[in-house]
Amino acid sequence: MNQDFSEFDIIYKAIHHSHSILANNEHVKQSAFQELQAAQEEYLQALAHKTLIDKQYLQSIIE
Repeated sequence: MNQDFSEFDIIYKAIHHSHSILANNEHVKQSAFQELQAAQEEYLQALAHKTLIDKQYLQSIIE
């Protein structure tokens, strides 16, 4: 991503890293996992709004 979107890149990396840790830990409560999924959804919505790119398209290229 270019410099204008570096904050989104940092946020995405943090969400993705946390998601990976929580997804692989059987002792983590389901509610924490759901909160992280909600944060990822909000991130994609904000990025789509800022870039004017369809959210589903962004999700497909990010994941």
